[in-house]
This record gives sequence, structure tokens and C-alpha cells, in this order.
Amino acid sequence: MKTAKFFITAMVAMTVILGFSKNSYASPAIVEKKVPILLQINEYDVLYTFPKQPYLDKNNRLMIPLRAVSELIGGNVSYNQAQKTASIQLNNKVINITVGSNIVQVNNTEKAMDTVPVMYKQSMFVPVRALIDNLDLPSNIDPKTRMVHIESESLDKNQLIKLIKESDLPSDQISDYNAIQPLTYDLTLSDNEKGKLQKGSINITSKNISGKAIPEGKEDLHTIFMFDNAFQMEADWNTTDQNNERLRPALSINQTFNRVDNFAASNYEAKLKYILAIGRTFK
Repeated sequence: MKTAKFFITAMVAMTVILGFSKNSYASPAIVEKKVPILLQINEYDVLYTFPKQPYLDKNNRLMIPLRAVSELIGGNVSYNQAQKTASIQLNNKVINITVGSNIVQVNNTEKAMDTVPVMYKQSMFVPVRALIDNLDLPSNIDPKTRMVHIESESLDKNQLIKLIKESDLPSDQISDYNAIQPLTYDLTLSDNEKGKLQKGSINITSKNISGKAIPEGKEDLHTIFMFDNAFQMEADWNTTDQNNERLRPALSINQTFNRVDNFAASNYEAKLKYILAIGRTFK
């Protein structure tokens, strides 16, 4: 618990110490521009997943890495590397899917999908539609943005998510958890090289969707960087030894704005797994 909280409060100081000069990314592993944000799980917008962000395949189906099915949606996942087959158990359902096959087995009954799981950098990516249709996941799709929203009680069982919630502001200090919608982002991420801290910078374009003006000081586009065994997020309150205040300009109705966050791993072996965001406002 102390470690997780240290990572949170250290985030602002870490940005200053590391500097993040223009030469920090001489050989970046990832440079992404205008990446659309396509998935929300509970209150968390899912921006980045290792080794590739959620994306639409050639059949216009949203794809996510198998690891995220376990860690963000809460499924019990196993993977057979030789056969390239995954088994996912959730909500008293078991599905089996195979890379390159449009057949999904649901409790030993075969069904057809309109796309196929794929491999990318040794990671299996699976169609979100297959999860929603066959694992009884409550969901909806925003007709304007095509954002897929999934509700999963199992997400809150993730140990890092538990620590994040325990270390965050209490809900009675939040006015609206869906006042701000992240739309796109630019990401620069260094390689996970031996003897070097992985670090990066993200520029998020977001929109005030609250239906009303947001007063100065009330915006909280809250970003969370999840590494292997730790996380970093902005501390929304001051401590006895650190001022964590930042500018929070007023936002007019439907106004878009940009927010830049710099981040870095806390140790040399850690790699970035997820970037999440909550577009909320303070009371």
C-alpha cells in the first residue's frame, strides 16, 4: 500500500527530475498520433494496452489483447501457446477461441464470429464482440463516437484497481464521473531497454460532454499509468511536503481541450501495460 501511494505522489516530482527534454526519445519504441479512444470499462476509458492499443480490425470489429480480458474485464484466462487457443471463463460461461478461426465454442457449443482472433507481437488479440455476446457482459455503443462501454464487476477485483480506488479521492468528492470524454491521444513511449527506465508522454484531446459549463478548478481528466506491479496517477490533493495543484481552466459547453502527461516507470524492469483515464469533475 505504501509503495503504491509513493508512486502516485512521486509522479509530479518525477516529471521535474527526469526533465523529459526533446532528446529524451532518441529511439522511441512507439510514436502514435491521433489514436481514437474506443473502449470504456466501468468508469475507466482504456487508452493504451500492451503491446497495442484497442483497435478496429479490417472487419470493423474492436480488438483487445487477451491479457486485458483477464486484468481489465476480469475473466479467468488460460492460453495454449502450441495450439494458439485461449479459454476464457466469466459469468458462468466458458468460451474457447483460436487464432485465425471464426469459430468460438461457448460451453462446448460452436458459434460463428464475423472476424477472427489474431497474433500481434506474440500477444493474442480477441474481438470484444465475442466477449460481449457470449459472456453476458452488459454493454452499449455510443452511436456518435462508436465508443464501446462494458460493465464488469470483476474489474474491481484486480489488485492494482483496488489500490487505485483506495488511493483516490472518495466518491463523495466527485460530481460527475462522465463529464469529460477523452477522444484521441498522441503517445510517445521509449523502449523497455535493460538498464533504462521506460518513460513516455501522452497528449490527450478531450471534450466537455457534461451538458454545462465546468467552472475553473473543477475539471479532473484523471490519468492512470499501470505498470507490471505498480501504478502512477495524479494526486488530486496536496500533502505536507508536496503541492500537487495544477491549472484547471474553466470549460465551456462542448469545449475540447488538451492535456499532456509525462510518466516513467519506477524501476528498470517495469514496462507499461495500460493507460486508463477517468473524465470527471470535482464537487
